[in-house]
Amino acid sequence: MKYKVVVHKRVVKYLNLNRLPRKEREIIKSSLESLREGKFKELKVKKMYGEWEGYCRFKVGDKRVIFWLDEVEGIIYVDYIGVRGDIYKK
Repeated sequence: MKYKVVVHKRVVKYLNLNRLPRKEREIIKSSLESLREGKFKELKVKKMYGEWEGYCRFKVGDKRVIFWLDEVEGIIYVDYIGVRGDIYKK
């Protein structure tokens, strides 16, 4: 099943800043495309618990991509992206 991916403006801002090397930015964009195609096992998506219940995450290098999935509408909302030490402080 293909999903629609909605990316939060903070994620777009993070990806468009020159902090990330171009190659890393392309890998993340490619991972988001795989997410759109529903390749959850390939990305090693894991459900989150506790304060982050209802969200899922996957790793891209040292970055974490955190999203939640609306199965009914078929939409994936990508809310956060960042390094492990910073991302869980949100």
